[in-house]
Amino acid sequence: MIYLMEMIYQKQLLNKIIEIALQICLLIYLFFIPIEFHSAGFLSISICSSIILLVFKYNLDNKFKIDHTSLIIPFTLFFLWSLSSLIWSILPGVTFKYVRREILTYLILYYVVRHSFDTENKIKRVITVFFSSALFVQVYGIFAFFKGYAVFNGRLIATFFHPNVFGLFAAASLSFSMCYLIDFKNNYKEKILPLLVFISGLVSLVFSSSRANMLGLVIAFLIMAIIKEKKLIFIFVILLIFSVILSPLQREDLIMFRITQLIYMFDIEKSPLGERFYMWNSAMQIIKDNPFTGIGYGKVFREEYVTRIPEEAVENRQPHSHNILLEIALETGLPGLFLFLWLHLLILKYLLNAFKNSKNEFYNKFLLGYSLFLIAFFMNGMVDFISRFRLGLLFWFLSSIMVLISKKCHNKQS
Repeated sequence: MIYLMEMIYQKQLLNKIIEIALQICLLIYLFFIPIEFHSAGFLSISICSSIILLVFKYNLDNKFKIDHTSLIIPFTLFFLWSLSSLIWSILPGVTFKYVRREILTYLILYYVVRHSFDTENKIKRVITVFFSSALFVQVYGIFAFFKGYAVFNGRLIATFFHPNVFGLFAAASLSFSMCYLIDFKNNYKEKILPLLVFISGLVSLVFSSSRANMLGLVIAFLIMAIIKEKKLIFIFVILLIFSVILSPLQREDLIMFRITQLIYMFDIEKSPLGERFYMWNSAMQIIKDNPFTGIGYGKVFREEYVTRIPEEAVENRQPHSHNILLEIALETGLPGLFLFLWLHLLILKYLLNAFKNSKNEFYNKFLLGYSLFLIAFFMNGMVDFISRFRLGLLFWFLSSIMVLISKKCHNKQS
């Protein structure tokens, strides 16, 4: 009897150790997502360790069950369809690299994260690490901006390769941090970290001069203020005021995100959209020529664009078509686009159900922040396609948490 109790105790202790180790691995992963330089090793070791630990946990804990959600069908089919595009891809090596590096990793994250952070306290740790990572990256970026490095054509990139990617990350940190500031209760200590993230995120977004992300965040604010949280208007006004104050610190021709250029939206020579009209037209021609198969998942657009570029165009080495829907369609065909839309409509369904059923204050803040990020993420995708890999990793990490919250709230209602 004593031996049996000792065995049970040891098993419980081992299970607890595995659980803690699993969370540590994933939190390290989350911290290093926005650090694009020299961090691939950290991500690979963290995610591989997480998979191994989750397998151990599954075999050790009889109560632990793998929870399959309705997202898994379109997700798996999209992965398999994209992988099959190797057969007809114009660059099969590139296609294999990006299917493995992106979709497979997103699918793994969706399972591992959702089964590792299954309580409110664990999710709070996720938010704390996300805020800590964002604060580190953004403060470093601001310091670098005034020192004259970590910039690209006068625009801040911080730890990213392009200012628009950094701008989208800053928009993500703003989306979540402001949601932990809009209640005016006396938990001032809990607001210190999100406040610092909010301030540094705002400065970072301004210095990145990313109009698409700024406008995406504005649209996200307006939508969520109308349908969910009126207090966002107050935060939004503060954001605009500080954007104007900070604007003169930008490069002279970038002041206020070149807003004055918006009146030339449909004039190709002067439009802030640059040569996107040419790229969109070429993308639609590629889709028309390859409606079922596409030309292969991954960064294959550049190879095809140079054969279709109009005489008026100057920028002939574009890595993508600057539109997420066109890009998915030209890479994986209309079946791939259908699976992509099916997958993301289910995400929206889970989000709406979570809002409907959640009575938890912390969860509601997370859901509001996620909603702002989701809208800004896809508004950006209408004029760009920078959501793959690092920003995609962040999106699926947070989406996994959102789906978990939605399921928990639904189960409580049932």
